[in-house]
Amino acid sequence: MNVTRVAALLAVLVSACKARKAEDLAEASSILVVSALRGTTEPCGCTSHPLGGLDRLAAKVGMHRAAGAGALLMVGDTYFEHATSADHARAQDEARASVISDVIERLGPAALVLGPADIARGRRQEQVPRTIELGGLTVALFQRAELDSKSCGALRAEIARAQADARVLLLGNETPSARVCESGADIVLVPGGEEARVPTVAAGALWIDAADRGRYLGQVVFHMGPPGPWTFYDEGKSARVTHDAKRERLRREIEALDDGPAKEARRAKLAVLEAASSTSEKPSGRYVTWKLEAIDRDVEPAGWATDALQGFNQSLCDITRAATRERTCERASSVADHFIGTGVCQGCHVEEMEVYRKSAHAHAWATLERASKSCDLTCVGCHSVGWERPGGYCRLDDVERFANVGCESCHGPGRGHAMNPTDRTGWSASFVRDPAVTTCVTCHNPQHSDTFDFATYRPRILGPGHGG
Repeated sequence: MNVTRVAALLAVLVSACKARKAEDLAEASSILVVSALRGTTEPCGCTSHPLGGLDRLAAKVGMHRAAGAGALLMVGDTYFEHATSADHARAQDEARASVISDVIERLGPAALVLGPADIARGRRQEQVPRTIELGGLTVALFQRAELDSKSCGALRAEIARAQADARVLLLGNETPSARVCESGADIVLVPGGEEARVPTVAAGALWIDAADRGRYLGQVVFHMGPPGPWTFYDEGKSARVTHDAKRERLRREIEALDDGPAKEARRAKLAVLEAASSTSEKPSGRYVTWKLEAIDRDVEPAGWATDALQGFNQSLCDITRAATRERTCERASSVADHFIGTGVCQGCHVEEMEVYRKSAHAHAWATLERASKSCDLTCVGCHSVGWERPGGYCRLDDVERFANVGCESCHGPGRGHAMNPTDRTGWSASFVRDPAVTTCVTCHNPQHSDTFDFATYRPRILGPGHGG
């Protein structure tokens, strides 16, 4: 074999080994972050990106663990979204919290700092370990339910006493004044929200969250270097954003200007900007990087977690039918304000019903049944007519005539119209011919239907005799 080719092959193999070693070291010197699960087990079926799902999140954590990731840390409300539940919903909420607990126990987080809803619902805060080891790196952990100016001094003293390479503070709840406290922590993990936030430096610490509801898994990687403070390196992301924004602004100005010196000057600036690098220089000392991975359909769910969730779903009908059976439903203010169900409408609106039957709305209840979610109290309201509305229904035993997203889901309670088809004075004030987008977004919101666009979706439910 040619000596040059052998040498080249060895160089490639050595380079690959070094890269693999660097990846292994990065995983070993990292922490995985889940923030504010908020009692979420599965995404709504209309969600596209990020998808989420406890079984997919478990799979993603498992992938990193298999690659040698150092530790999983969790913060914020985990088992419950709200501090209280209605009486009829309490048993379902507790059953959901139980299956979440089973999954989390198997994932084995190094630390979990609960949020205020979890505490209010009786979950007990376990003491987090004082330190964890990450690939030869000693990380001290500190926990607080929340942080304010009164508790800042004691926390600062506690952190100052720690003998560790890095100091991480876990907060169960972030108050408005929390980021004023100069605690001495290098990193502060906080509960996330609907939007994934870019890490920010405040009061000498890097503040990080991984959004909420298990839609993302975060990863903090510690990169060792000469002794000194930890800095945050975003791998040039912010520089690229700034660079791209300037370039786009110049392009818009060039397009808007008439030919002349001003336009030529901007063209020259744009040429310089496009030739320039948008990357920022890697720190020479110790630094951390942050990666946020969306939990999407390309993540194969962990089978053991899927089995646990299916067991929970299949138990719901026994739980929630019994819990709602004796409920007294809220009465409507008048006879006209009662819901009657889509079946009554078809007697007169034959042409409209032909359009309706071809829509996804007409099959909304079947989607719940296929997913074993037809008894999930958090789902039925957006897949049926009049759930927990005055003049509607509130017991799952009564769902049959209200199943699916029907006429009254959009147009409002129809008894008055059915009794007096041509006399508008007898109709409910909430009964409308042309529903507004505000009606749609009660269900088609970012959490449940992230691709919804009124102008795009509305034509899908129209046709001959029904606005078409």
